[in-house]
Amino acid sequence: MKGKYLLLGTNLGDRFAHLEQARERFDKGEWLYAMGILDDQEKLIGSVIVCEYASEEELAMPQVTREAASEIVINFLKKQKNTDKIDVAMVEEHNEGYLVRGTCPIDLQGHPWAERFTVVIDLKGRIRTTDYALL
Repeated sequence: MKGKYLLLGTNLGDRFAHLEQARERFDKGEWLYAMGILDDQEKLIGSVIVCEYASEEELAMPQVTREAASEIVINFLKKQKNTDKIDVAMVEEHNEGYLVRGTCPIDLQGHPWAERFTVVIDLKGRIRTTDYALL
């Protein structure tokens, strides 16, 4: 097949950004196929998506916007903290990405409590660091 190809590979630590990029590629009709990467015990440890582009310009990986960084962090924390209530207070540029801060509820031995989070995300949409503290 003629064209330009891009492999979007990831490990599970980058999964949220990988899935966001995958959704965009699929919606645009650029997605050719995908596969899971398994370890020796057949446990999923990553995945690869192959996409086709008409030109080098279209192949360039887009950088994550402030809004997309916020959404990636919200989706990540919803799964990590098992809650739908994630309050992002601030998204600011940070080195080669964004710093996302906010709060989310937690259950502390049967008592509702609030937890502050700080998440650093790079311009490719990968979560680099997380920090949590009780309020």
